[in-house]
Amino acid sequence: MGQYRVVDLILLISGFSVSIIGLTVFLSGEVDGYILLFYILICLFPSVIAFILTSKIPGYHNALEFLQVCYQFYKKYQKNYMWEGVIINDESE
Repeated sequence: MGQYRVVDLILLISGFSVSIIGLTVFLSGEVDGYILLFYILICLFPSVIAFILTSKIPGYHNALEFLQVCYQFYKKYQKNYMWEGVIINDESE
């Protein structure tokens, strides 16, 4: 229990739902050959991405949490350097 968070479940359900709906729409037409293979790969793409994002990786809950932590780190610790230019004093006294 506790393997998936609510966000993970929403991501998984939506990814697989889009894939299943896409497969039923594209397979209901009269397509064959390499075009059919291309349609199947395109339709399976959302489910594969959802599966990869919710898969476990060491040290984090899953890959989605790892990407969120990386984004928060770069967003929080982004440094803004003010450019003041170079001052050259060429006055001869």
